[in-house]
Parts: sequence; C-alpha cells; structure tokens
Amino acid sequence: MSFSDTWAEWDTSKKILAIFAVCCILAIIAVVAFGGIGTGSQVKVTYNGPWSGVIHDGNTVKVIRGYGNQTFDLDCDDSDVIHTQISKQDAGFGDLKVQILRNGEVVKQSTSSIPYGFVTLTDG
Repeated sequence: MSFSDTWAEWDTSKKILAIFAVCCILAIIAVVAFGGIGTGSQVKVTYNGPWSGVIHDGNTVKVIRGYGNQTFDLDCDDSDVIHTQISKQDAGFGDLKVQILRNGEVVKQSTSSIPYGFVTLTDG
C-alpha cells in the first residue's frame, strides 16, 4: 500500500494532525539549523539564601525577590543600558554573584561575600 493510498483512506482530522506534526518537526529543524532561539538579555542571581533588588532594562524597572539561583529574561535591545542592584537579605558569608548576560554571554559580573552585601552592575 503506497502513501497516497493510505492518505486517501485517512479522514480529515487525521490529515490535519499529520500536517501539523510535519510542520512542528520542520520548525524544530529550522530552529536548530539556524542557531536556536536567541536568549536576548538576562540577569542571573546566584546565592544560597534570600536576596532582593531591582533591574532596569531600558524599558521597565522590575523589583525582584528570591531565594537561591534565578535568571530573569529582559525585554530590551542589545543597545539598551541594563542596570541592576541585588542585595543579600541575611547575614550569610556565602557569595552573592550577579551576572548580566547578552545573547548567552556574560558581559558583566560581580560578587559580594559580606553579610547583607550587595552587587551593583551596569552594562550598555
């Protein structure tokens, strides 16, 4: 039995599902072939404890709080200035590391290990 015979026997919903599946596979191949989806700009916070701060990405100001490691995706152009200040919210001596990434590459980073320490970074 050939493909055209099988195709002729399928009902409309099965044909639509098959076309959708092929389109999804082609889209995945295209993304992989052309280098993936760009990551844009991000701020990454690494600390084994509580922290809080702000991120200004040229478009918006975000007030952030968290515990542990977290990465924030930013909605800005490569030419926009990114400014962030993150501070520890405890008396721990562990390293608070903050990084600004553009297209997956670290462009600025700094660390603070003092209790209630903070990191301020600007790029752009």
